Amino acid sequence: MTLQFRLSRGDARRRSISVLVVVVAALLAGALAPNPASASATGYAFWAPFGINIGGQTIGVPSGQLTHVIVGSGTYISRERAHILTKPGFCNWRVDFVYKNVHNRVYRRIGTRTKYGCDTQRWAPTVYPGRVRRGTACAQLYRSGVFVVKQCHSIF
Repeated sequence: MTLQFRLSRGDARRRSISVLVVVVAALLAGALAPNPASASATGYAFWAPFGINIGGQTIGVPSGQLTHVIVGSGTYISRERAHILTKPGFCNWRVDFVYKNVHNRVYRRIGTRTKYGCDTQRWAPTVYPGRVRRGTACAQLYRSGVFVVKQCHSIF
């Protein structure tokens, strides 16, 4: 004995609509699902402000800016760079990329070569640190071997 079922047009239409609703719901669930956290960030630090008196009010104006850029996801840094923007006469500088754990202990330092000569704006060499620990990643700027300023990002 064989059983045969035949769907009426109404049943087939309802079934098609049900399948369509399930497919759309699945697509929306995938589109609205959270993406992995991104650790990409850009930060700025300023140094050596000098004061300008305007109407009895002293306004601090920085003589330079350090920009620190991290590209990555989670605790993986695919690349990291730093840029200086300064008044003329900023000479013989370098950037060190310094990594500290959650206990504020330095566990890694990537030093770049000193840029001999003077610059007003320039990128330091890009570094590729890879997997890092939770804590902070900092760009530290040095001029003629003397610390100037640092900019840090939290890594978690």
